[in-house]
Amino acid sequence: IFGTPVAWLPFMAHPDGKVKRKSGFLAPQASFDSQLGMGITSNYYWALAPDHDLTTGAMVMTGEAPVGLAEYRQRFENANLKVSGSVTHSGYTDSVNGVDVNRGDRWRGHLFADSRWDVNDKWRAGTSLELASDDQYLRQYDFSGKDVLENEIYAERFSGRNYAVSRILA
Repeated sequence: IFGTPVAWLPFMAHPDGKVKRKSGFLAPQASFDSQLGMGITSNYYWALAPDHDLTTGAMVMTGEAPVGLAEYRQRFENANLKVSGSVTHSGYTDSVNGVDVNRGDRWRGHLFADSRWDVNDKWRAGTSLELASDDQYLRQYDFSGKDVLENEIYAERFSGRNYAVSRILA
């Protein structure tokens, strides 16, 4: 009124269909877990260049400390790379001989990385890396339900109806 704002209304902006990628905040996600409490996850998508991007964010819960999140993706001419991870400083309960033992607060997190390289029309190679600070972390924060994490390096060959693969698993 008379050049003085009296009410601020929230607004949202998004690119039209001509823009392929645009940096900005992604829609937040709400969650509930009996152990972690109510939570909200908010991420920021950063389009670094046409061939790579970064997503960072945080998961904030009422029952535990916040979790920092990050994911980096890059596409090369004949390859791609994806690295994601998280970190937090929270309580850890270990099971020793069937008895739950509180280990106190400590740094916890995970790191997943996948890459694939199409060497030529007959050969493909890649790696997969899965690391976690402890055996409960991925399930507790709902990153993965896996009991066993697999790390591998592989090479594949395709030729007509023939297929060969070599894998090193850890």
